[in-house]
Amino acid sequence: MRFNSNVWLIAAVCLFYLVPITSNLYVLTAWLAPALLLIYMYRERVKHSVPIALAFVSFVMIISNRSVIPGGLVVDSITVLISTVMLIMLLLLNKWVVTRTRPAAALLFFPLLMTSFEYFTSYGNAFGTFNSTAYSQLAIRPLAMLASMFGIWGIVFIQYLFASLLAYTFQSGFREGVRQNKRLLISTVTVLLLFVGGSVVLESGQNQTETIKVTGITPDRIIWDDTIQQLFDQWEKTGFYDQLAEQSVLVEQINRINEGLFLRTGQELERGSSLISWSEGASIVLEQEEKAFLRRLQSLSAAHGAVLVVGYVRINAPDGAKMDNQVVIIDADGTIKAEYSKFSLVPGEERYFHKGEEAVPVVETAIGKIAVAICFDADFPHRIREAGLHNPDVFIIPSSDWESITPYHTEISAFRAIENQMPVLRVTHSGMSAVYDAKGRKVSEMNDLDSDHGIVFTAELPLSDRKHTVYKIIGDLLPLLCGAASLLILTITVAVTIISKVRKARTT
Repeated sequence: MRFNSNVWLIAAVCLFYLVPITSNLYVLTAWLAPALLLIYMYRERVKHSVPIALAFVSFVMIISNRSVIPGGLVVDSITVLISTVMLIMLLLLNKWVVTRTRPAAALLFFPLLMTSFEYFTSYGNAFGTFNSTAYSQLAIRPLAMLASMFGIWGIVFIQYLFASLLAYTFQSGFREGVRQNKRLLISTVTVLLLFVGGSVVLESGQNQTETIKVTGITPDRIIWDDTIQQLFDQWEKTGFYDQLAEQSVLVEQINRINEGLFLRTGQELERGSSLISWSEGASIVLEQEEKAFLRRLQSLSAAHGAVLVVGYVRINAPDGAKMDNQVVIIDADGTIKAEYSKFSLVPGEERYFHKGEEAVPVVETAIGKIAVAICFDADFPHRIREAGLHNPDVFIIPSSDWESITPYHTEISAFRAIENQMPVLRVTHSGMSAVYDAKGRKVSEMNDLDSDHGIVFTAELPLSDRKHTVYKIIGDLLPLLCGAASLLILTITVAVTIISKVRKARTT
């Protein structure tokens, strides 16, 4: 089976890359787009493939990522262009190695290279693992459960192995490719089945022993969005403190937001919630009023014997000072157990907010151990694993999203549950709130975008009696091994090529 024209092949690639991350089709296109692009790079000459792939893939990715990457069209375009250039360069490197090495190494080099590349760039990349196609596979339970063994990198490896397998088979035509590489293909498929079979075993059985009633609360969305924008505009001038007292309308809006949150919190405490979490930055608090604000929360918590996890924006007093994106954990006796400031700021947020502590807090409370991170923090698996090693009973993620990344961004948190065997409560302003059990299965959800005035999200969160996973033990060993193996294959290929050229030169 051969494609009649490489034009149609690159057209199909572009069509798949046009599918947005929030589409139900993304679960399929995450496999097909890189596979078809790899086939195209194999079949087309370099002088044609590079400019065509770069131009067309960049163009469609800018379209599909519109409003996904914060910062506007210019930032979107630059980010996508850099990513596409790096992808094309890796595909060219893979093509060069494949044509000069043995079949087994040729088949494995692409998944080894891409898995290690995605892993290492997730550390220096401002977006962490947000763009990983592994997150598209949450509904495919055997694949999703691989995260409990290898993190998302096991899924990434299989996706790229599939692309390499498909491209390698189609190089000589489908029938001829299968005939020539029958043993290699059978071995690869067997390994894939073993991976998936192991994750099926992990998926089986129940490990929830009890549940607790949890509630998520978000602020009045229309008022909050308008207020925070005014605060950003105010900061752009000279700062908040001196001018805020003169803006009675803005102060009144802040008071309405805060009083609405306290009212709903009190009502849910009366209804018997054991744990209440506000969304990211739900309340807005002046620094000089913070102590009174916290005392009020402590009184509520102690009066009802419930744990509170409260997200708020703190406006600092010094003129021109940046804000703090805070979360405070209050135990059932009113004791403040931890205060945490967001560490992983979304690109652009650093203009207005201080960067907080690096370590995700894990504290003992009346309902068990609680770990808390803020929204984008959860897109960095290695940081959440550090908290997971303390075996928290519940992982809480106060968050704030927007429509073009909903519910995709919420579903990312399900993988943190799978990796660390801890149930997750994600409370999201302008996005999807959800509860996931310790295996990443959705228990309940509610979309804040369906209401202009915030939501009260209540669910029974299942606790887990099993705390250990392979991933918590071995960490990111898989991508590190992939990096070492790809470097070894590349080194051997370069050495063999140089030796071959030297010998050829001597004979001539």
